[in-house]
Amino acid sequence: MSLQRAIDLIVALRRHPEGLTTAQLSEALGVCSRTVRRYLSAWQMAGWVEAELGECGVKIWRVV
Repeated sequence: MSLQRAIDLIVALRRHPEGLTTAQLSEALGVCSRTVRRYLSAWQMAGWVEAELGECGVKIWRVV
């Protein structure tokens, strides 16, 4: 994922994070859901995102 796509992901999360899934984010940004999950997982470990990581992807609760 390019830096611009990562920035787009952050902006999308800050606008309306609650209840978004990786599928919705990947479709909106035009990247694969695995890439979105990888970024969200790293951001969750850093404390930037509160999310539920599950079998069906990620459900975002809050962006810090």
